[in-house]
Amino acid sequence: MKKAMHAKPFRLRAPGHKARHARPESPRTRVVRAVSLCLACICLLVTATVYPASAATGSSSMSSLQNKLNKLSQSIKLHEQELNNAKKKEAAAKALESELKERVSVIQDQISVLSGQIASVQNSIGQKEQEISAKETEIAEKETEIEEKELEIQDQWSDFKKHMAAMQELRESCDELETIAPENLWPFPTYSQLMFYV
Repeated sequence: MKKAMHAKPFRLRAPGHKARHARPESPRTRVVRAVSLCLACICLLVTATVYPASAATGSSSMSSLQNKLNKLSQSIKLHEQELNNAKKKEAAAKALESELKERVSVIQDQISVLSGQIASVQNSIGQKEQEISAKETEIAEKETEIEEKELEIQDQWSDFKKHMAAMQELRESCDELETIAPENLWPFPTYSQLMFYV
């Protein structure tokens, strides 16, 4: 059967005394202990200063003491609420700080990923530019070849025109000779032979 907490023997210790193997006190425990000590001191002071007058005045002094005690308890509660609010604000500030740090780390990761993507895009753009420059060089070479071919075709066409003009003159002369020369002396076939006897 467990022993009750209030059954532990009271031991008087010095202010700087620390028990062996004792856990370190939290700041909240220290604050509560300080507030309790202040309350005890205030109660002692109130008892020492008010007790003679209270013995004389009777029930009215007791009511005033009770009012003072109520006021003190209210002020203590207010201080405790302020302390709790301060702790909540501190915890909220720490949580916000950790969230902001985490967000900054995430943004830095995103920036690193984006920088890698930008570098890859720049590399691909450089490769495409090289390919485009090579294609432009090839197109320029093809255009030069086309211009050379056009010049060659123009030369051939001018030669063809000259030849056609000479052939036309020759044909006219041959047609005229064909009508004049006798048939047995004409070495080429006539039109009638080509049309009816070939």
